Amino acid sequence: MLPRIKTLDYKSDNACNQFVESLHQTGFAILHNHPLDFNLITSVYDEWEKFFKSDAKHSYTFNPDTQDGYFPYRCENAKGYSVKDLKEFYNLYEWGKYPENVSKKALLLFYELMAIGICTASFIKAPHYYTFSFKSNFSSRGNKRTDFKGYS
Repeated sequence: MLPRIKTLDYKSDNACNQFVESLHQTGFAILHNHPLDFNLITSVYDEWEKFFKSDAKHSYTFNPDTQDGYFPYRCENAKGYSVKDLKEFYNLYEWGKYPENVSKKALLLFYELMAIGICTASFIKAPHYYTFSFKSNFSSRGNKRTDFKGYS
C-alpha cells in the first residue's frame, strides 16, 4: 500500500515530527490550522485577475536587466527551446515595479508565506526523534528486521 500524504495541525505540539515524517514517507505534507488567511489569498487572486484582464498591465512591462514587471503572452521560452511559452505573468519583487491599481496585499501574502516557510524549514532542521526500520541483507542468518531509534 502506498503511503498517504499526512494532514497535520500546524499548531500541534507534534507538528515538527509529523511534518518531517510525512516528508520522509511521501515528500509532501498538508498543513491545516495555519495562520494564513484564506480571504487574503482570495483577495490577492481577485486583484491580480483584474490586473491581467486590464490594459494597465502593459504599463508595467518587465525590465530586461532586473526581470521585474509584466511578461506578456509569448515573450519567453524555456532555455534550449525556441517555442514561446503560452503564458503571461508578473515578477513581483519588494524593490520592483508595483501596479498602482493593485493593493499591497500580495506583499503581505508574500511575508506571511515566508514566515510559514521559515517555520516549516526549522521543523526539518530541528533535532527530532525518529524511528525507522529496514530489512538487512547483511546477516548470515538471512533477512532480519532491524529497528533504529535516535536523533537526526
